[in-house]
Amino acid sequence: MIPDLTDPDTWTDEDVDALRLAAIREQERRRNQADIPKQVAALAAKYKDGGGDTADLIPALTPEEIEALDA
Repeated sequence: MIPDLTDPDTWTDEDVDALRLAAIREQERRRNQADIPKQVAALAAKYKDGGGDTADLIPALTPEEIEALDA
């Protein structure tokens, strides 16, 4: 649990660690949001260069798989 950020004098060591971990997780989430689309584009180019039809990539995830990701 993230401590009350308005009063750092009351933070325990566990509170500081929880805040640090929350910040690291948020940085990782943001990095993934920026990097994953680039990785997908690079993989699609690699697939095409290897002779694959990029139209095959459109249904790479079924509607059910996409729905499961949103759950």
